[in-house]
Amino acid sequence: MRSPSASASAAVPRPFPLAFGLLSALLALLVMHPLGTPRLDLGVYRAGVCIAGGVGASTGWLLVRLRETGRWRRSSGWLVPLAGGLVGVLIQTLLLIRDPHYQLHVRGLGLSTRNTAAWVLGGLPLGALAALVLSGVLAVTLRLVSAPAHDAAERWTTPFAAATALVGALALGAADRGEIPLVLGIIFAALTALAHVALADAARARWLRSVFEGEVPGFEVVPAEEFPSVVDAPPVVGAVLPHAVIVQIEEAQQGYRAAARVAFATTGIDLYFASRPLLQRRAGILATLAVTAVITAIALSLR
Repeated sequence: MRSPSASASAAVPRPFPLAFGLLSALLALLVMHPLGTPRLDLGVYRAGVCIAGGVGASTGWLLVRLRETGRWRRSSGWLVPLAGGLVGVLIQTLLLIRDPHYQLHVRGLGLSTRNTAAWVLGGLPLGALAALVLSGVLAVTLRLVSAPAHDAAERWTTPFAAATALVGALALGAADRGEIPLVLGIIFAALTALAHVALADAARARWLRSVFEGEVPGFEVVPAEEFPSVVDAPPVVGAVLPHAVIVQIEEAQQGYRAAARVAFATTGIDLYFASRPLLQRRAGILATLAVTAVITAIALSLR
């Protein structure tokens, strides 16, 4: 039997781009709503939310690839605002193309389609504004996830999915009637991502319990002092002090049978310390679910 996260690659796994895209779509909605984009062109408004989600997911995927090359910390500082500016320019261009003969105005910003260049390029700062929030959440995530671990997917996905669910619930209070299904869809997708994290964490906790109780053939837990190569093994759960090592016992056939112990991952001194971050993350997910449900119910009841 293998760990639910048998690969401890330094790359951020697939759920991260999805969560990044969801938060991007929600932030685009929150920026376009007060600017009056739904009143200017409802079709462009909905397309803009989809574009933001798609560009956000693509940016998240690119961040994953950059992480694999070791250049992602420097690149993330300019890549996210650049992607946000691109989304803003695309939305402004769509508004212009949809009806080039109708004079559109955003009075608060002094933008008008009478000046085509200023209208299109005005999307750069508007898109970058939402990207600043994304950059902030990414910076917090960087501080929380500083090293590879078997639960990298869950550690990266949770902050973005939780932020999307909570901000989406708050946005319902200001959303127009036609926007409510869109916001509810984003909230549902974010909560689905959190549910995926909770299921993965539950599977990992069960596996850890079985390993500590000696019920998984081929794996055993030994004190870190007995395994000097522990520095090469990533933790099963991030933020757990490496006081023990889970070793995989392999048998090699080389004219005779010989048992070899290979460090699979580091872990805590006992099951409690090994799985405590999983329990804390589950508590955070349950709290996010409860707060999101309460805010959503209040926002819908007050309409």
